[in-house]
Amino acid sequence: MATATEQSNVPDIDTRRPTNRLAEVVDATEQRRSIAREAAAMLGVTPDKLCGLLRNVWKTSKGEPELTDQEMFSGISLVARYRLDPITREIYVTRSQGRLMTVIGIDGWIKILDRTDHYDGFTVDIHNDENGILEWVETTIYSKRRSKPTSYRAYWSEYARMGGFVAKTMPSHMLRIFSLRHAARLFVPLGATVVTEEEAQFMMQPMEAPHQASSSHLDQITERLMQPIERSEASEPEEPSEPETAESPNEEAPSTAPEVDTSEETLAKVTERTTNELSACETLSEVNQAVKDLKGLSDREDWPERVDSMAEIRRQQIRAKRGAGSKSATG
Repeated sequence: MATATEQSNVPDIDTRRPTNRLAEVVDATEQRRSIAREAAAMLGVTPDKLCGLLRNVWKTSKGEPELTDQEMFSGISLVARYRLDPITREIYVTRSQGRLMTVIGIDGWIKILDRTDHYDGFTVDIHNDENGILEWVETTIYSKRRSKPTSYRAYWSEYARMGGFVAKTMPSHMLRIFSLRHAARLFVPLGATVVTEEEAQFMMQPMEAPHQASSSHLDQITERLMQPIERSEASEPEEPSEPETAESPNEEAPSTAPEVDTSEETLAKVTERTTNELSACETLSEVNQAVKDLKGLSDREDWPERVDSMAEIRRQQIRAKRGAGSKSATG
């Protein structure tokens, strides 16, 4: 039995510590309930139906199980904190290849910036090379309490590898969105599981084929729909009266393909498409990008020269328009 002297040497046990830990657990639980109630009120449902609603909106990749309530909480907390709308995909949570991701769209990032108390606006700088070709876009976000702004410079040479068909069609627009998303990601750090849509697209690609990350399923469908008309006509039996090809089947494929690609009808269609696309260009960089996309639409040797000729006419029109605008401004 311990004496009085021995008892005095026994260190005091902090009996409050277990109580504090329990209180932290209870507080955390109540905090989660409060967040769930706030998110549910925003979406117009009761808290007990919140996860069921979001589970129908936030889908996982094929072969992955449904999201658990715990996995959805990171997205629910951002819904409550920044009033993001999961129905319009301003934010969504998904799982692909075993990786959990909270993805925020461009409208979500803009809302987050607007609802950050020290946010003080942003500027965008677009840089083209001496030939008018887009090189990079830099977004700078300003803060009321930071001495230096947050900047992110996005390079077209890097983004073009993963941007897909839509990015090639509207390079300046898409690179501006890409730059703004990542600048906002640096300005308002939200956690390791929060990613941009570009990061999510890259992470959701099969690991054994990373080179396919540059083309999403939607981009592939869009590009297929935008193919020249003559390619779809090439699959139709336009000239059934060719009995002589039956004697030499090996020559059938090379003899029919050039007839479609080099016909005057095809040339007229490609010329019309080129005229329409160049007429829609408003800047020299757009003209240069259109030239890259248009070359190779026909096997005719004179076709690339026609593209360059028509493009140069459009460049002169744009320069003349700019000159007239500057003269009227100075006048």
